[in-house]
Amino acid sequence: MKNRSRTIIIAVAVLIALFLFFRMRESYEGDVGPSTGPTPEEEVEEDPEVKKMIEEKGITQEDLDNLISIIG
Repeated sequence: MKNRSRTIIIAVAVLIALFLFFRMRESYEGDVGPSTGPTPEEEVEEDPEVKKMIEEKGITQEDLDNLISIIG
């Protein structure tokens, strides 16, 4: 009798887990809005003060890429 009740409890737990899994999946498949990041067509304004600081410190694109790879 113990084996039978244990099997029934496990089966119910699996069914509940599957139900919750599919419900969570459906909530993520909703409407997806536009990306909030910049698009390639957008013009980026250059700040002259920032540009001057970059030139003074000698920061290159490679330095920025390395920094992004460490952070990300």
